[in-house]
Formats: sequence, C-alpha cells, structure tokens
Amino acid sequence: MAYTKIKNIKSTVNKAIEYITNPLKTNNGLYIYGYNVTPKTASIEFSFTEKLAEDIVGDFKKTNGNLAYHIIQSFDYKDILTPQEALEIGKKTVEELTDGKYEYVIATHIDKTCIHNHIIFNAISFKDYKRFNSKPFKTVAQLRKISDKFCSEQGLNIIENSKNNNSKSYYEWSMERQGLSWKKTLKNIIDKNILNAKTFDEFIKLMKNDKYEIKQGKYLAFKHEGQERYIRCYKLGNNYSEEMIKNRIENKQKFKFNRKTLHKLPLPLNILVMLKSRKQAITNIKDIAELILKLEKDYNIKTKKDIKTEKGVYSIKYNEIKSDMKALEEKTKNLQEEQRNILIYLKYKTINDSYKKSFNKKNFYKKYESELILFESAEKSIGKLDIANLETLRDSNEENIKELQKEYVELNKKLKTEKSKIETIEKLENKLNKISEKGKEQEQTKKKKRNILL
Repeated sequence: MAYTKIKNIKSTVNKAIEYITNPLKTNNGLYIYGYNVTPKTASIEFSFTEKLAEDIVGDFKKTNGNLAYHIIQSFDYKDILTPQEALEIGKKTVEELTDGKYEYVIATHIDKTCIHNHIIFNAISFKDYKRFNSKPFKTVAQLRKISDKFCSEQGLNIIENSKNNNSKSYYEWSMERQGLSWKKTLKNIIDKNILNAKTFDEFIKLMKNDKYEIKQGKYLAFKHEGQERYIRCYKLGNNYSEEMIKNRIENKQKFKFNRKTLHKLPLPLNILVMLKSRKQAITNIKDIAELILKLEKDYNIKTKKDIKTEKGVYSIKYNEIKSDMKALEEKTKNLQEEQRNILIYLKYKTINDSYKKSFNKKNFYKKYESELILFESAEKSIGKLDIANLETLRDSNEENIKELQKEYVELNKKLKTEKSKIETIEKLENKLNKISEKGKEQEQTKKKKRNILL
C-alpha cells in the first residue's frame, strides 16, 4: 500500500529539490534518479525548458504560475520492500502519470519509519512544451490509481475504497480508518448547522461555509473538499433526509423572551442580557437567550464570571487531551518503527545468512546490497529485543498498534467535544461584550445630547 499526495510548487524549485536529495535521507545519494535531467542541476534545467517553451509556444505565466509539482508516495511500515524497489515503483508511477513527457527528480527516503518517495517534476513538457494539466481531485485520484496498480504488482497492500487523501498525512488517514469517516463527520456538521439555522436557505449557506458542495435535486447530497463523491443525506439515517432537515429546522424549540419568561428564569446572566439589550435595537436576542439556557443546562454557567472560569477549565482539559494525543501518536510511531525493523529482520535474515556463508562475498553483496543494508540497519535497531521470540513480538506489536489507534480515536472525540464547549462559551462571551459596548456607546450619545440641550 502506498499513500500518495501531490502539491504545487510556485517558487523555489531549487530548495525543494535540495531537500528531497538530502544525502542523509537517501543513503548518500544512492537512491536518487533524474529523468532527462541531472539531479544537482535539475532546477536550472527545468527553467531552461520553461524559457524554451515560452519562446516557442508563448508566456505560460499568464495562465498558470506552477513551476513544478511535488509527489509524495509513502509505503506502509508493514510493506517491506527495498529502496530500489520503492524507487522503481516511484519511477513507473510518475512516468505513467506524466506520459513520460516531463523531466523529474525522484529520491527515496529511508530515514523514517516508512520508506517513501519524493518526486518533483517540471510543469512544462520537454517534448511538446505543453503545461501539465492538473485538475483538482481528478489528478489526485489518477495518481493514487496508478500508484495502487504498481503496488499491487509488487504484492503490496492496497487502500480499499479510500477517499481523496490530498490534504492528510498517512497517520491521519490511518486514524480515519478507525472511525473518523466522511459520513460521521457530515452528520455532525448537519446537526450543528440545523441548530444554528433559522431557515433551510440559511442552513445551506452554513454548509457552504463549512466547505461543502451541495447538490439539490431528487436527493439532497453533500461533498466536502477532499471527497470524490457526493453523500446522499437520506443514507445517513431517517433524520437526515431533506424533508427531515427542513422539519428539524422549523420545529426547533424557540425561546420566547418576554416578561413572564424572564421571571421564571433563575439566571442573573439572563437579567443582565435583558437589561443591556433594552438599550439597543438588537435582533438576535432570542438566539442569545437560547444560548444562555444551553449554557446553564450543559455547563452550569449562571453568571458572567462563570464564563471565564468555565472557559479556563475546558481550555485546560483541551490542552491536556492534545498533549496526550501527541504522546500517543509518538508512541504509536515508535512501535510501528520497531515493528517495521522486526519485519525487515525476519524477511531478509535468510539472505544475510547466505551472505555470511557465500564464497564470493563481494559479488553476493553487490547483488543483494539493498536487502543487506536494510537487514543490517534493522539488526542494530532490534539488538536489545529477544531475537528468539521475534515472531511472537511481531504479532503482539500489531495488536498493540491497533489498540493505540483506537485510543487515539477516542481522545480525538473528546478533543472535539472540549473544543465545541470552548467555542460555545466564547460565542456567548463575544455577544455579551458587543451588547455592553453598544450600551456604553448609547449612554455616551445620550449624555452628549443632554450637554447640547443645556
């Protein structure tokens, strides 16, 4: 399995190529390759191609500012392959994507838990001088499809039914597999916007603000940035069809703010809002009142002072959870790295044993150089482990990684809950501050009028 993403490069191509060809990441430059260019001078050669294209075809800068594209192709820690094998997969992938018409530099990095390729290819073809036609989402999907094909040929795992992963890291994608799905996210966003919308049209606007594309016709459907297909709302459950969404918006319990209601409320904060709001023509008083009731019920906030106190408490919880997530992510990555070294050791131990017994070690090493380098590195890393029980440790590690990922998902849910609480409290605080400021302005205006009359 290879996780892929592609990014635009609008400037400093030389710095991008310098980064990917770092000797410390590529075994002193052993795993670097340039197609129709020399890696060290590739950025200059890219610019020569562009200038030649401008002379022959025209000025490309008027239509598109991209100088190059950067592909990242990262292999799963469980997919054990040599750097040369990864390099070959990367070369085949980019050449099929670009039809072999674009210069590129590829570097295979071996300094992380997962072997991964960095590919930078020119935005201008050196064969027909045409600009690479990059289409949002379609190019990403095409890249993944090509990558999956060559990974499958090597017997690597394939991401089944994966969504567009242009903006996520492999770790984020892995977490999403554990339960953070597009459908679940969409349901949460719909629920939030139903609460905040007064009409269906306003609900649609809020969905657009949350970066959802809307399709209205026989079925209401939404698609977020990064998705390939629309999700029909009725498939989310009975409460999410277009008719039910409209019904939920229209039948929300409205808080009628009047004198009788005011006397029934035991909240000093409500009285404060009422008194402040009388001094101005505020239109959203009902929304504020609803928010106050929610704060009393959900957060036990009864006074203005409670707002700062509770916000501080939730902020502390939020930061603690975030810190726990970071530590858990680091722990998971360390365990994945250990697991990868175990898998490498077990896979190439036979080759290493044969190398030790071989008569012509020089020729044998030349033939299996990558495998032996990987084995040597893995052997050093697992030196403190119980070599005799590596297979048992491999199985237990896999279970532990899954448990850590599940724990990460649960923490992420808690983090979102605390963030939602903070945002709700801040929303009320901002509205109260606006009311107070407008009240002060009106008082000052009245004083000025009195002074003028005197």
